[in-house]
Amino acid sequence: MLNVVRAIATALLSCLLLIAGCGGPEIRDAPTAPMKKMLRARIIIGFSVTAEPPSERRFVEHLARDAGARLSYVRPVSGKVHIFEIEGLRDEEELRLAIERLTRRPDVAYVEQDRILHGQ
Repeated sequence: MLNVVRAIATALLSCLLLIAGCGGPEIRDAPTAPMKKMLRARIIIGFSVTAEPPSERRFVEHLARDAGARLSYVRPVSGKVHIFEIEGLRDEEELRLAIERLTRRPDVAYVEQDRILHGQ
């Protein structure tokens, strides 16, 4: 009787080891396409009037909503002119459209991309 129990136990153990080793093909993550780098730029906004300080979070959130992109306040330049960082854009065309949308605001005099100018 003991030999029969050993034989059954050995057979069960062998089956379990066989099943554990035959789990099928290894599952790997599908290769992902490399993420395209999102555009990030600084823009200069000249305000015609400012009811709220442009550095206030709520004001920046309203600007971001109107621009259709993420905005963060960088620093004042002078008077009613301030620099913001805009990000989450796919390309220069989206940047141009965001600038155009911000320019339509009644409290904005002008918006332009902050660029380094080189003398000749």
